[in-house]
Amino acid sequence: MLTSFTASGIFFYPEMRSFFVLGSEELIVSVAQQFAWLGAVCRASTGQLAYCYTAFSEVNNPYSLGPMFNITYEVSSTGLENIESCWHSLVGNSVIATGFPITERDNGEVGLQIPLEIMAALAKAPHLTHFCGGYVLKSRSIVIVPVERKGNSIQWHLFQKQGRGRIRYHDLNILCPNRLLFHSFGQEDLTSTSCFLGWCPQIKTNLGKFSINVS
Repeated sequence: MLTSFTASGIFFYPEMRSFFVLGSEELIVSVAQQFAWLGAVCRASTGQLAYCYTAFSEVNNPYSLGPMFNITYEVSSTGLENIESCWHSLVGNSVIATGFPITERDNGEVGLQIPLEIMAALAKAPHLTHFCGGYVLKSRSIVIVPVERKGNSIQWHLFQKQGRGRIRYHDLNILCPNRLLFHSFGQEDLTSTSCFLGWCPQIKTNLGKFSINVS
């Protein structure tokens, strides 16, 4: 229930699974937005990558002191079947809260905006290493490399070997021969740039196949 009064406050009624909000219109809108977002990001996984859609609907209650709204959620994988991006394998069976505002992307950045430290933790690659003149995040079966600079944004790309087999450092010469090197992305840029994980809309992994010469 949302009601505008001079006083302000938020009251929770667990038996009704309801919040009663008193305050200015700006406060009420802000609280409703935050409840909607929290509910969306806390949805349980369906066992596969999925979207969470959020909807508001007004409740007609003649005894209410102000307007009442229901916030409902629908978790669905519809629309993701034919979309492939390298970051999908990193987040697993997560639920994506869709329909909420994100930071403006002025340079055509694509993919998942994520702090470098979190990206490294999800990839189980705790150390950023130097290899052949550039930075590499690598675990046993995953390697993540910077591939393009767009102003203060860095596009990263993830490669994962089929069957979660071991990727060698020297496989990078085949996987990503044009990755960013230190002259374009140096040590000072690690803390001053934004990280976006995602590159190709479709990925074909050839590591370990007979058609590729990895010698």
